[in-house]
Amino acid sequence: MTKNKSDITIVCTGGGTGGHIYPGLAVADAVRAICAENNKNVHIYWIGNSSGMGRTIVEKNIGADGKPSADRFYGIPSGKLRRYFSLKNFFDLFKIFAGFIASFFILLKIKPDVLFSKGGFVSVPPCFSARLLRIPVYTHECDFTPGLATRINAKSAKKILVSYKETAGFLGVSSAQKCIVTGNPVRPVFYSASAERGRSFLGIEAADKPVLLVLGGSLGARQINYLVKENIE
Repeated sequence: MTKNKSDITIVCTGGGTGGHIYPGLAVADAVRAICAENNKNVHIYWIGNSSGMGRTIVEKNIGADGKPSADRFYGIPSGKLRRYFSLKNFFDLFKIFAGFIASFFILLKIKPDVLFSKGGFVSVPPCFSARLLRIPVYTHECDFTPGLATRINAKSAKKILVSYKETAGFLGVSSAQKCIVTGNPVRPVFYSASAERGRSFLGIEAADKPVLLVLGGSLGARQINYLVKENIE
């Protein structure tokens, strides 16, 4: 893939859940805005799970400038790294290897200036491939305690971006020295939200009653929902 010397090419990777995808899109949109302000051309590509929700989210996401967040989505085979016994671990090893091969040739073709990882099991093959190709890797961890994918990607990363300073303590000494506390990437739409539009969307007519929002992620969401339901009175 040819590009002008003044162009900047970035590959983003991550997936498995929306928590790995949406913050990455926030970073992509911010990079586009910064490049536009400095009259720089930027090309952003996304490597994600070929069979997950990533493709739909990435391809439909439009930034504040009205342009797609990513120029193109590349789907790769993805296996999950489980820290418990499961026959799926055996079969997923082949998916991980296939994902590595696919990532290697995608990156070899694109020749990005940098790879940004938002974590999730799908990000491991691209990060390792980038390391072999000597492409700088930056990885971000939203959670307080780093997941297995982040621990693995940390070995390939030039810098590890974290939301909490305490997160560095869960990594090895060499990885902790590469940590930078950046906070969590948030899409600009959250700063221009409207309570009126929100009530209208939810069909809430009365404005004199408080609205309670309960958030729970991943496997913890069900338990939180049950607790709220049991104590709603």
